[in-house]
Amino acid sequence: MQAVDKNILDLCIYQGIEDSKNYLDILYLELKLLKNQIEFLDQDKPFWFQKKKLEIYNKERDELENKLNNYHEKILYELSLIAKLDN
Repeated sequence: MQAVDKNILDLCIYQGIEDSKNYLDILYLELKLLKNQIEFLDQDKPFWFQKKKLEIYNKERDELENKLNNYHEKILYELSLIAKLDN
């Protein structure tokens, strides 16, 4: 491989890593937002005898937890991509 080709390939890999790091920053912000939403939801948790409100609360909390898990999976995927590109 010629030096120019190697330099272009290195530049592309570097740019890919930088893009992944920027995407990770966005994912971390989204994660922080979701955690804040869960905390806010928990502060206004209905009592056990408020059946309808408790059902709505549980449904919203489950949705937020699922989103949180999805963001964790996306973060792990991006970290694995960075590790592959960095080698």
